[in-house]
Amino acid sequence: MASAPALRRRPKMFVDLQHDVTTSDIELAEREGFGSVEHLKRYTTLGMAADQGKTSNLNGLALLAAQRSEKIPAVGATRFRPPYTPVTLGALAGDSQGRDFRPTRHSPMHGWHLEHGAEMVAAGAWLRPRVYYREGESFFTASMREARAVRRSVGMVDVTTLGKIDVLGPDAAEFLNRVYVNGFAKLPVGRARYGVMLRDDGLVFDDGTVWRLGAQRYLMTTTTANAGSVLAHLEFLLAVLWPGLNVVVASSSDQWAAVAVAGPNSRKVLAQAIDGVDFADAAFPKIGVRQGRLNGVPVWLARLSFSGERAFELGRASCRGSV
Repeated sequence: MASAPALRRRPKMFVDLQHDVTTSDIELAEREGFGSVEHLKRYTTLGMAADQGKTSNLNGLALLAAQRSEKIPAVGATRFRPPYTPVTLGALAGDSQGRDFRPTRHSPMHGWHLEHGAEMVAAGAWLRPRVYYREGESFFTASMREARAVRRSVGMVDVTTLGKIDVLGPDAAEFLNRVYVNGFAKLPVGRARYGVMLRDDGLVFDDGTVWRLGAQRYLMTTTTANAGSVLAHLEFLLAVLWPGLNVVVASSSDQWAAVAVAGPNSRKVLAQAIDGVDFADAAFPKIGVRQGRLNGVPVWLARLSFSGERAFELGRASCRGSV
């Protein structure tokens, strides 16, 4: 008795390699009434991967048209979504090759840093010195030399990259009192305070110092990366949650150049460079804010330390800024 011929199975033929769509999937979709191209796409997931149909849809549409004995234009095409043109691998690798497609921001001291051997690194959209090399030094030896200089004598760092926001108006103190977890309502003129800002879920959003420069005028500093986010957050609070507060906030990051001077000899250095400021402990206490002149140019100073050593922050605003 002759045996029945073995059933021959057609091998799988893939149309969309990203979502494993085969020719039989397209045939099944049409048989079950999903012959519209948009229905076919959702029934089979054809063209729904990262390529958005740019590599698979043409073959899929050709197969659907053949089943329906129509031409491809009669069947139609699905809607392509951005990016319409694939991103090149060269663009993705651009940052590591020194080619960035974002604006790169330089502080007013950028040229000085390069002249003195600085290795610049990205800090948000800014370039900031990582370390200043001397001949024959490795990163470790250079960074240790700089750390010892701050601990034993004096050092300085460019803090222009920190965000700076002017907070102005009769209700500025009340506004800051609500924004930060610690109190600002009783902060006197000529003093600064460190503040912590939380997200709605209670996690830390940002931190920085606030300098009270006048009765209705404060200068808020933020972290480098969060400057834009903090400003947007403050504007939202004033526009949506507390519209009754008489407060104006404005970014002044582009107007300020700033330097932190730290170490046991920081006061001696600044006392020789700054006119109009008494640097004695009684006259210029911790977290105090004073105004003086550097080579005749108005500057603001705050006695702030993030290193544990005696330290000051020195800010110079442009003619368009807040001085």
